[in-house]
Amino acid sequence: MNFKKPDLIFSIVIFYIIATWVFIYLVDVNNLLGIRDYLVYDIQLNNPFLWHHIYIEGGFTEMFQWVLIGLTALYCGLVAGQEDSKERKSFWFLLGILAVFMVIEDAGNPRHYFRFIFSEYYGVHPIWITGPYYLLLGLIPLYAIVRYGKKI
Repeated sequence: MNFKKPDLIFSIVIFYIIATWVFIYLVDVNNLLGIRDYLVYDIQLNNPFLWHHIYIEGGFTEMFQWVLIGLTALYCGLVAGQEDSKERKSFWFLLGILAVFMVIEDAGNPRHYFRFIFSEYYGVHPIWITGPYYLLLGLIPLYAIVRYGKKI
């Protein structure tokens, strides 16, 4: 089995993004067949109904994202398992670890807890919590590319 072509997952994601944007444009912006008028739940705030419900925190799109990031972690593990060189295995392992941390971050939102605790109890500005948190997440793929990029 060759796991080095994730075309199907990529195609599904692109199709989902385009389809939801088109659907949101037709319903929320153009009010196709009066559907928006039927679905609007808050006329005073005039919130776009589909946009709000499709991209809400913990909504379908985010759960779909959790699944895809989890599949990415599995994919990285499968590719790492097929690689012969230690460097290539390490590269894919690091990307898999990043995907696991991203699922934990996205599904559990630990940065919100850290931000609350440090800002409420210690007076630390929230940017000093979320900034380094994302910096650490971003350093994982950066390290993988710098360390192993020429061998991939």
